Amino acid sequence: MSPPLRAQQLRREQLVIALLLLAQTFQVLNIESHGGCHYGPRFLLPIMPLVGMGLAGLVLLRSALPRALALSATIGLGLVSIIINTAGAIYTAMYCDVGNYGFWPALRNLRGLGLSDFPLALWLALPLLVSLILLVRSMRNYQNSAAGAASNSHGRQAVS
Repeated sequence: MSPPLRAQQLRREQLVIALLLLAQTFQVLNIESHGGCHYGPRFLLPIMPLVGMGLAGLVLLRSALPRALALSATIGLGLVSIIINTAGAIYTAMYCDVGNYGFWPALRNLRGLGLSDFPLALWLALPLLVSLILLVRSMRNYQNSAAGAASNSHGRQAVS
């Protein structure tokens, strides 16, 4: 069991949360509510520190069912967010029709997605390939060094 929080520690954490809420309030009250033709989660960015603290709190859930539900909700919302932001970043970054939600036109445009929609794709293919090769190579080196360290530690235990 972890030791109970002392009053000084609790006050420090309350101060951090209060300052984060103050920063969030300042940002929300000073942001233009209409982003114009700009796409992005401008209302969500300032609250991300609080979301991070909430995600860290998932570790404290003791029962399996609440932990599984919280994890499922987090992964589900994350996937929905990735889909919406990807569609928006590809096709509706400068979507200026305020009367219509920009996700549906972007989704229609994604059906006809082609290589011509990404003019830098050919230029970035080689750096991507090199990066993937180096990633696989470093992962193999790490696994080999970890396996070697584990076998050395077992050998030392047998000798002593």
